[in-house]
Amino acid sequence: MTRGTRVLVMIVLVAVAFLSGLLIGYMEVRETRALLETAQNERDTLRLQKQLSQIRDLAALMYVETSRQNYGLGSEYAVRYFDQVKKLDSAAMPAHIRDSIKELLSHKEAVTASLSRAEPGATQQVQALFLDTYHRTQLEDAGQAPSRPQ
Repeated sequence: MTRGTRVLVMIVLVAVAFLSGLLIGYMEVRETRALLETAQNERDTLRLQKQLSQIRDLAALMYVETSRQNYGLGSEYAVRYFDQVKKLDSAAMPAHIRDSIKELLSHKEAVTASLSRAEPGATQQVQALFLDTYHRTQLEDAGQAPSRPQ
């Protein structure tokens, strides 16, 4: 082998080694990005489930206080509940979940009015709202539509 051929072989070997190292690094970065995206999706799902459970908790507290005929506290929980639902309506989430949660806002006027007047029928309205909230926020996976019993 001549000196020129040896230099050419060395250059080719160095280039192959460099490109293989570059390819391995690219594959590792791609895998790491995929793992990061999965972790971010899980974080977003957990954040949504936490927000839905907070709404469910407020609905339960509103119902408990109303059933005790403590309409003042029930009314305070109703204000907090509808504020949370409104905040959640503007949050980033799948459209079918947002539409389902948005329907809960349609109860606002009737529930707050009956609680402010301390009407005995407020308990039934709050109970219906609690059950509706419970069924709309029970998601096994944030990507699934809410399951509602028939």
